[in-house]
Amino acid sequence: MREIPVQEALEAVDRFLRGTAATPFFVLADGNEAYRRILGELRQRLPVIAVSGFCAGDAFPDFDGVAARIRQTEKASLVVGLGEAVQLSGASSILGELKDTYTDAKIVILCRGVRREILSLAGSDPKFGSRNYCVTESPDLFEVRRYDSALEVPAHASGFQELLQELERGELPVIRVKSSLAMRGCKNITTAYGALREEDPGFPVPESCLEAEQWEQFLTDRGCSGYPVTHWRTFLKYTLEMPQDPYVRYVMERSADYADYSRLIVSAILEIPPEDGRFQALYQSRKELLREADDAGIAGYVSQTAARDGKRIYYLTDNTEEERREILKEIARRGSVPPEIERIYPALGCYLQNYSFSGENGPRLTDYFAQYKLQKVCNAITPEFLQEVLELARPGNRLYHFLPTRGSVLERLASPRDLLYWIDGLGVEYLGYLQKRAKELGLVLSITVAKAELPTLTAVNRDFYDNWSGPKENTRRLDDGKHRRSLLTGTENRSPYPIHLSEELTLLDDVLKWVRRKLSGGEVSRVILASDHGASRLAVINERENRWKMATSGEHSGRCCPVSEVDERPDCATEERGFWVLANYDRFQGGRRANVEVHGGASLEEVLVPVIAVSWKRRSVHVENLTPVTHSDNLDTIPTLVLHSSQRLERVTVYFRQKPYPAVRDADDPYRFQVQFPDFRKSGSYTADVYADDNYTNQISFEIQRTSGGSRRDQEDFFS
Repeated sequence: MREIPVQEALEAVDRFLRGTAATPFFVLADGNEAYRRILGELRQRLPVIAVSGFCAGDAFPDFDGVAARIRQTEKASLVVGLGEAVQLSGASSILGELKDTYTDAKIVILCRGVRREILSLAGSDPKFGSRNYCVTESPDLFEVRRYDSALEVPAHASGFQELLQELERGELPVIRVKSSLAMRGCKNITTAYGALREEDPGFPVPESCLEAEQWEQFLTDRGCSGYPVTHWRTFLKYTLEMPQDPYVRYVMERSADYADYSRLIVSAILEIPPEDGRFQALYQSRKELLREADDAGIAGYVSQTAARDGKRIYYLTDNTEEERREILKEIARRGSVPPEIERIYPALGCYLQNYSFSGENGPRLTDYFAQYKLQKVCNAITPEFLQEVLELARPGNRLYHFLPTRGSVLERLASPRDLLYWIDGLGVEYLGYLQKRAKELGLVLSITVAKAELPTLTAVNRDFYDNWSGPKENTRRLDDGKHRRSLLTGTENRSPYPIHLSEELTLLDDVLKWVRRKLSGGEVSRVILASDHGASRLAVINERENRWKMATSGEHSGRCCPVSEVDERPDCATEERGFWVLANYDRFQGGRRANVEVHGGASLEEVLVPVIAVSWKRRSVHVENLTPVTHSDNLDTIPTLVLHSSQRLERVTVYFRQKPYPAVRDADDPYRFQVQFPDFRKSGSYTADVYADDNYTNQISFEIQRTSGGSRRDQEDFFS
């Protein structure tokens, strides 16, 4: 049968309607344009019988009901939807049944999708010929795409009945339907990934990259930004557009799917030795990427790093509490702090920065606490430092006698708008850390080192707080952490390593942020941070009971002991308020061994307490280096810098290679200072940090050049 134009098809219908044929006439118009033209002409002249009316929701039509309705029709009518229903359901027998059905009324069946079936009927039945059907020229074909009902996709129709209604209208070349029916002659899309590819045939990500559930979520929500780096959406974002980040590129090159990615984004760094030239960049990139990652997702990685033995610390970061604790454990096991600690754990690097004590005994105190902090972190006491402690414990050598009392300092500072904040257990060991963090938070510190009352117990040292007449608040959390209780969990800390330091630094950070909020709100003009006593980690790890058997047992982990008439006074103890108080690292017999830190004694770290006045940052101070090049040799030429301050300053300290060097003021010019580095002669280009009156101001650069020997006049008389 030849294909005819639409107009000829309409003329064939007219001949059928005027003729005597008693069986239905089939008009085959597969293309939408031909279908719409014929439908538009015929429905103006004939009532329409829609096969969709014989459907019940998402079900194929009742073809018996369709046939019965056609037989019972008394007026010439147009049937639509039958061909499409047959094509999609496969129920082609209705076509043969209607071909042979005699009707009283003229029935025109306008159908699509069944050309092969109609031509097959014509080939098998010579009587079924040109008087019974015609085929239009229809180059464009309609298309049905069936989506599984569970897929979250927009569709033109829901269920087979709505689909057939759309087909009967003939307005859409492609119709999307959500249906649970298995249909023939259409594109069946049963997965979310299939729906994506149907929408975007060029979608470049293979289906195997994600699980079916993830594709379903992506089909509903295409957003991939703002998710954690370990999330599958982030992986998909990187798959669609590779970022420049070196660690991400390294991971993506090794990830066939999200399962690979989720494992490698955490652990791929373990493939690279620390000495590899790529390591530093990849390590830093990974650290930034995982900064907000879930701690639970890092736990497995932390276990994996244990296989790196002596190099393990280089694979850890300070992103999570678990890693910070493991860093502290590794340092204690190694017995040394790696030079890279400021990159690995910046807060710990700040803690280890020396604080420059002033006064006649300043250099000795500075060195003492530098050594104390290092040994606290390394969890060991060197014989040299222990000897220093014993020396300072002797009568007449106790440096705290030269310090002002905490009460006298607070009396001098007190102002009606000052808020006193008591941090129980805050010793001077944290001053370097507080300096660094205060600078980053825009706070100005004015630090005075004072002494606590002996014994260094809270009950003896809280009158400063009780007697404060202005606003006041306090926290015991720092002291709680030194008495076995974890600051994070409240559980008992039985670790043999100084892992509590991580929580202590976090707590002090929180305190400074709290202070900043108080000052920014204008509630107070200053916040005075003060403490009742410090504490000693080294007195705990010393694990030594002294030889004296006292009449009463030692108290507070043996750091002090009530005095009685039969007691012999130990050389290393002082008598205060009815107690023998130990100034070395021993403990009196009978005292319960401490596990974390201890106080009650008279070691410097227990007795020295800071009084810190915190205020808003003053106008900018800048210290300029007037000596871009300085010289040194093996004899008496010492590297020397001349500095100039933009404001008059009381005290200037230069921190070079993490060590403080006090600057000396010019007698004739109060804005000029000299600083020397007598213990460093190596040539090279260097930077140093300048602190003015306990606060960071700026960084300076300079070069040291080696000379052949002899003194240089320009270094001997630098102020001339």
